[in-house]
Amino acid sequence: MGAEQAFNVRNNNFDDYNSIPAPNVTLHCIYGYGLPTPGTYHFSNDNFTEISGVTWVDGDTVVPSESSTWCKNWKENQTEPVIMKGFFNASHSYLPFYPAIVKYIHNITKQKI
Repeated sequence: MGAEQAFNVRNNNFDDYNSIPAPNVTLHCIYGYGLPTPGTYHFSNDNFTEISGVTWVDGDTVVPSESSTWCKNWKENQTEPVIMKGFFNASHSYLPFYPAIVKYIHNITKQKI
């Protein structure tokens, strides 16, 4: 999918993303932060083929922290807990292998058995 098509899909479905219902289960939002992450791409033409710049924000090198922490919005809409757990300097592609995250998930699953 090209950038223009992706832009149109996002714009045509934005309201749908904001109306996703809370899952009503205990939710652990695990995310990385503290690393430079592209937040906005700037294009020099109308067909989105020439990037003229990037605005960098905090995140995990792929997903901005603002997006990674979106599930906090469900705290007010469900009775089950929403637990936010950020890991400093944890990059997106390394999240499943980050020792502190593996330990955190192990401790969660150990409690449930």
